[in-house]
Amino acid sequence: MPAALKAIARVGILVAVATVLGIASNALRSDGLPLIRKPLSETRPTVKREQLMAETPQRKPNPPTSEKPPVTESLPSAVALETPTKQPSEPVKPKTEVAPTQEAKKPKPAARKIQALFTNLNDAKACFDNKSAIFLDSRAVEDFEAEHIAGALWLGFESVEEDYQKVLGKIPKDRLLVTYCSDVQCASAIKLADALVALGHTRVVIMLEGLPGWRDAGYPTSSGMKAGD
Repeated sequence: MPAALKAIARVGILVAVATVLGIASNALRSDGLPLIRKPLSETRPTVKREQLMAETPQRKPNPPTSEKPPVTESLPSAVALETPTKQPSEPVKPKTEVAPTQEAKKPKPAARKIQALFTNLNDAKACFDNKSAIFLDSRAVEDFEAEHIAGALWLGFESVEEDYQKVLGKIPKDRLLVTYCSDVQCASAIKLADALVALGHTRVVIMLEGLPGWRDAGYPTSSGMKAGD
């Protein structure tokens, strides 16, 4: 067998071994990449319409109380210091350890994870019609100024820290927010939604169809507005 063919065969074997080891290592890792990438629409659940349309519970003000706060007597401005008389001390009893009860042994339930979910075009339009949601455009500023969903605000996911207070600083954390971007495979709306959840917002959804789906359905859009208006 010629030396060149032997060298090619060895290289092929090395490549095959490296490929197998790489696939095995990726499969064993918790953060490994999937061999077959799922569409974005399948990466997280879609919120049900009845949950999306549920009204935010109104905060009831605390009822006024007729009870007067307890009056605390003020200390005298000057206090004579006296040396206390020593009393015979009692023997200290050793502390006995109390066995933990069954209730103490029970693990605490894990806190429910709040995650931005997907919503579809029709449900998002219903929220638009009843004015229960704020729409947030996560695309480039130039694209937003050219055309966006009517009444939407611009908030790029890369500038959340810089522009958050200006755009959403006065918005309650339980107000419904709908993020969108260019199309079904656009990830900027997802990144923006997750950033808002991390900031404490509890009702954030991502409209998968984006502006093209909204426009194609004949729903209202605007243009010419400055970002953040």
